[in-house]
Amino acid sequence: MNVTTRDIDGTSVVRVQGRLDTATAPSLEATCSELIASGATRIVIEVAQLEYLSSAGIRVVLASAKRMQAGGGRLTVCGAQGIVLETLQLSGIPEIIPVCPTLDDALDEA
Repeated sequence: MNVTTRDIDGTSVVRVQGRLDTATAPSLEATCSELIASGATRIVIEVAQLEYLSSAGIRVVLASAKRMQAGGGRLTVCGAQGIVLETLQLSGIPEIIPVCPTLDDALDEA
């Protein structure tokens, strides 16, 4: 898995590529934790190039969203498609945090 971050107009965009599973979830968790600790109030996790999402990955997304909400911030997921979108939907993520079709949609939701 590859995780990269960039800032777009004050929003921290975290791009995740490859497989987000038990072995790789700690990397995303560390990235989100660093952003939250540095004062980020808006994080978008871009998963358009994610091939697989396990329950460990879902846990990291939910835990990060909870930490963001507790601090008055917001976390959004964008770009999910195929099996990754199905996994998010089956786990009920769209009822808990915003899941947008594109990065532009997620940035507009601020």
